Amino acid sequence: MVFLGDNPHEDGYNEGDGIAHLSNSLKDEQRSPLEVVDTLTHELRHQYQVECINGYHNVSDETRMEWAVGKEMYTSEMPWAEDPWGYKYNPLEIDADYTATSVVRELTKDYINGKFA
Repeated sequence: MVFLGDNPHEDGYNEGDGIAHLSNSLKDEQRSPLEVVDTLTHELRHQYQVECINGYHNVSDETRMEWAVGKEMYTSEMPWAEDPWGYKYNPLEIDADYTATSVVRELTKDYINGKFA
């Protein structure tokens, strides 16, 4: 994990190089720890996806193919309304969003349900 300059449009990114690149704003601004967990989990999931595409982890052929095609289509250069599968609804983003949200939910469900010490 490395911290980098601020980009007002993103809190982090992953290039499949084994490094989660995070915005300085996650540590410098008053941000919720859950937002940091969400972003870090999201970027680490992208690393896992690349490793799956490359055959390092056992996922179904259907998932591997979907992620490989998603990687080829991945772009944020066009507005998502014109290219919904480029970024916003790209299978890589949908999966990373779901994974990160699920981790935050697991961390907070006992608190929300009043089961914390």
